[in-house]
Amino acid sequence: MNPEISYASQGANTAPEPKPQGFFSRLIGVYFSPSETFQEIGRSPSVLLPIIGLIVFSLSGSFAVTTKMPWETIMEQQVQRQIDSGKTPPEQGELAKEQMRRFAPIMKWATPFFIVIYVIILALIFAGLARLASMILGVDNNFKSLLSVSIYSILAVSIISSILFIVLIYIKPLDEFDWENPLSSNLAALLSLNGTSGQAKFLKTFSSYIDVFFIWRLILLGLGFAAVSKKLKTATALTWLVVISLLITLCHSAYTAAVG
Repeated sequence: MNPEISYASQGANTAPEPKPQGFFSRLIGVYFSPSETFQEIGRSPSVLLPIIGLIVFSLSGSFAVTTKMPWETIMEQQVQRQIDSGKTPPEQGELAKEQMRRFAPIMKWATPFFIVIYVIILALIFAGLARLASMILGVDNNFKSLLSVSIYSILAVSIISSILFIVLIYIKPLDEFDWENPLSSNLAALLSLNGTSGQAKFLKTFSSYIDVFFIWRLILLGLGFAAVSKKLKTATALTWLVVISLLITLCHSAYTAAVG
């Protein structure tokens, strides 16, 4: 056997691995070619830069929104709804409003940091539930890849929804805002369920999850989890996500109907 031919054949068959894409290339890819981008993330997962990007965007976007929001009015409206529903006595409600007025300036600056903590915990929950489901189904993947997919999915959807929110809050009169559903991107906005009964609260909460951005996030997560896993079809990943989301939605809707 000719050694030169052997070495030449070996060199021709061993293609160098492609260089991992950067953070911004992956983020753009999530919008335009999510399946291919998530497959590339699975080959070389990273979480540090995506987490930094998520923190920076969440802080900047939240400050842009919260500094414009009339916190005192919003918090007083929440207390007034409790008074109107009979769950809070008027005297106690007025005392709560006074406390809210003092607390409003703190909320303006504290909320962005709460949002950062929330989105990071949300990404960890998504990745953790996906890893648990993978273990049950016998699917081969790793937590780092699942976490990276979760962060990119949350970030991609949050950028679009937050930009729309920021635009609206600066061009629309603040007294016309529904602060519980500012983008009106879900079924609850169409149904306009304003009743105080348990059934109305259940339907309002449940229909709020039938949301354009919520569904988009689920689709990205399903594509991503399937892309970074072996022997996992996208349809199976989406089915698990829908089932888990439905259970969470039902529990949250029942809790809202019971507690308010």
